[in-house]
Amino acid sequence: MISSDYIKLSFTTDIWTNDSAKVCLMSLTAHCIDENFKRKKFVLCATELDERHTGEYINEVFIRMLERWSIPLGKVLVVLRDAGANMKKAMKIGGIPSFDCGNYQIHLVVTEAAKSRRTIIDCIARADLKRIQKAQLDKKTALIPIQDVSTRWNTLYDMLMRHGELEDALRMYTGNIELKITDFELIQKITNILKGFKLITEKLSGSYATMGDLFILVKSLLLSLADSEDPIFSGIKSFRLTLRDDLKRRMDGLENNDIVAISTFLNPRFKEKHFSSKYICGEVRRKVADAVQNLDLEIRNVESDEVVPVSKHYKPSCGSGLIDIFAMLNESDDEEEDRQTNTPIVDSINQYVAEQRIPSDADPFAWWNMNKHRYVSLSKLARIFLSAPPTSVPSEQLFSSAGIIYEPTRNRLSGDKAEMLLFLKYNLCLLKFEY
Repeated sequence: MISSDYIKLSFTTDIWTNDSAKVCLMSLTAHCIDENFKRKKFVLCATELDERHTGEYINEVFIRMLERWSIPLGKVLVVLRDAGANMKKAMKIGGIPSFDCGNYQIHLVVTEAAKSRRTIIDCIARADLKRIQKAQLDKKTALIPIQDVSTRWNTLYDMLMRHGELEDALRMYTGNIELKITDFELIQKITNILKGFKLITEKLSGSYATMGDLFILVKSLLLSLADSEDPIFSGIKSFRLTLRDDLKRRMDGLENNDIVAISTFLNPRFKEKHFSSKYICGEVRRKVADAVQNLDLEIRNVESDEVVPVSKHYKPSCGSGLIDIFAMLNESDDEEEDRQTNTPIVDSINQYVAEQRIPSDADPFAWWNMNKHRYVSLSKLARIFLSAPPTSVPSEQLFSSAGIIYEPTRNRLSGDKAEMLLFLKYNLCLLKFEY
């Protein structure tokens, strides 16, 4: 069983609705890292929802899905979900650590910033563009405009990129619509700005992506949105500032989030490089040391069935608030001295930090597999904290398959049968089809 093989698990969940089939499914995928540092993903459930999607009901269904797999709440490291108020409330009611999907938050930043800067691409006649390309531009394969879909990531960028590919045809078409030459230049500049958002979304969906990648990539994106004047288009600066301010608002305090900070630290590509101050670095080291200690106690509890009190210092948090400086100042001198005394854990952490970071495009999981015998305690912790994906992409992929299952000729399929089909599609490969 998954529950007995891993100390902690990470999860993604989302809700999908098919109006034609009148069915609504809630997904649950589990994520972990095995002893050889291979990432594992299990599709556990795609449960049908038959009531209003209140926070209370979603929480009830989520707990029921965990119980089906005998997974206690204590094994949940974090749940990646969308930013809906009902989903947040569901996790809060159950006391379940959760985090907003990184890609969803980035998508909202772009969507909000673009509301006041819509282009006229939506009103272009596709038939006329095809005719112009084939007849006057001698293109065998005619391209058509891509529409921006508010619920799909990066479609605004894709729409503007296609605009660039259609520029010659659009210039011929400007006699029929109000499109100025400067509009082409403005849209090109907006496209260049949004390219960073597109790249980050793709990286966060990659096989190496962890919660630490979200912190690093958001930080780099904020740097790319720094103030810059445009001699022709004054609106470009305000567009950049709108994107930057909203991104700051949604992603503020990532390095103060325990799971993000520890995941960043345990990623050999990053370690302490990108934290904002020495104080933050020291806090993260303390959190890592306490987390190692708690993990050792949990393993002893599992092996001996004896309940051992966990460290009072380490309290995992998924909040994005400021570090509690007052709590640190109120600690006694004796406690401070105890923490500063070097222990095997502290020595191991110091040795790990002293080693050179691996290249940004290297595989962090391969590095840990090679060094797990040198850093035994840290490697156990890395298996837990690097398991959490930064997005809910696995649930999105699951529902893409659900959309294929509910084709027009099979739209009366029950939710239970759809769940079985999805379970087999994603999990049979784990058995190598030996059944």
